[in-house]
Amino acid sequence: MRKLLLVLVTLASTSWAGITYTAVTRTIVDKKNHAADMRVRAWVEGKQVRIDFVESSLSELESGTYLVSTDGGDTSYLVDPKSKTYQRFDINAMVGNMADLMRAMRSQMKVHFEEPKVEKLLDEVGPKMAGLPTHHYRYRTSYKEYLELYETETISTVLEEDIWTTTAIAQPELMALLNKHASSGDEQLDRIIQKEMEKVPGFPLKRITSTHTETNKSTTESLTEMEIVELKTVPVTSSMFKVPKDFTQLDPNDSDLANALKKLEKKKKQDQ
Repeated sequence: MRKLLLVLVTLASTSWAGITYTAVTRTIVDKKNHAADMRVRAWVEGKQVRIDFVESSLSELESGTYLVSTDGGDTSYLVDPKSKTYQRFDINAMVGNMADLMRAMRSQMKVHFEEPKVEKLLDEVGPKMAGLPTHHYRYRTSYKEYLELYETETISTVLEEDIWTTTAIAQPELMALLNKHASSGDEQLDRIIQKEMEKVPGFPLKRITSTHTETNKSTTESLTEMEIVELKTVPVTSSMFKVPKDFTQLDPNDSDLANALKKLEKKKKQDQ
């Protein structure tokens, strides 16, 4: 949806009605690790998206860097103003590559999943958030994974997710971007989880995900919280979503993920 907010012929670029929001994400592993905490500020207008990493504990997404996209996040560019460089950040390709990486790792051993179970636990009216009405959903997904190494190891995972959404915002491209899920590497599991998540209507204002994982020898608990703390309609300019012309593009084949895939492929050939 594009609404022309203001037209001034004296301006070089056009201003459109868009949405800006600030989101805070916190990740806790075993009650102590905050390695994935971040604060972002985003601007969205139609399929144009910009996400600034205001605070970030992830080395791959340092504070001061930002993502821009003009196709709803399918293809994005990670821009680093400090080094005046940018690199392609294709989310679909990254999800596919991650699945390839996991399959390559699993090719070194025998792995299979049992049929995952997805349950809806709650479906109720929620409180107002950012001045907007919300609906509250809770889902539980559970499954087991069996790895045959020196002995068969069972990994049991239970994931519970609380989601507060609002239908007071009409931005389908933004919702599609926020609902992208990383692949587990198992097509059946990914298909079921995505199918269940697509049943949740509206724009997510808050999401709390707790994950409990048990193996034969250990137990891991993690908690991830994402909350939109500010949201409003603002005028935006198309120049916000463009990579500066004098910045240098980096080679995506030199990324950590690409190098990991190359190493696994090389090892696989050596073992044949």
